[in-house]
Amino acid sequence: MRPSIVLFGDSITEEAFGEGGWGAHLANHYSRSADVVLRGYSGYNTRYQYGGDCAGLPERTNESAGAYARACVEVAAECGLRVIDIWSKMQRFPGWESSFLRDGLHLTPRGNRVVFEEVVFALKDASLGLEALPADLPLFCDMDPNNPVKSFDE
Repeated sequence: MRPSIVLFGDSITEEAFGEGGWGAHLANHYSRSADVVLRGYSGYNTRYQYGGDCAGLPERTNESAGAYARACVEVAAECGLRVIDIWSKMQRFPGWESSFLRDGLHLTPRGNRVVFEEVVFALKDASLGLEALPADLPLFCDMDPNNPVKSFDE
């Protein structure tokens, strides 16, 4: 059975499958070895518990995002799970706010590239890189030109 990589999330994950998105890059990267599937939820205009009234909610500040990211990293460590700390990674680049985020939250193509590279590295580190997964179909260079059908029997 072909392995699956399932992406859970909100609008950021949903947009990952748009043009230049990290999910689309990941699906292309694993196209011969695994299915990359989106199981997300977009919070756009649906079931928003505050009905558009954001009064009293924490602002979307870098400080708040950093506190949230640190809490996520701590919980993952307590649970023995791998984590990709994108917030800390992006902080290392000058001008990251406009370079990686188009609206203060959603990723630009450059931000998507950073996420893609970090996810691929984490999967490889977990022994789930391309070299660890069998390809669905033989490579052209591995096919017998005199009997190409034989290459599909293996």
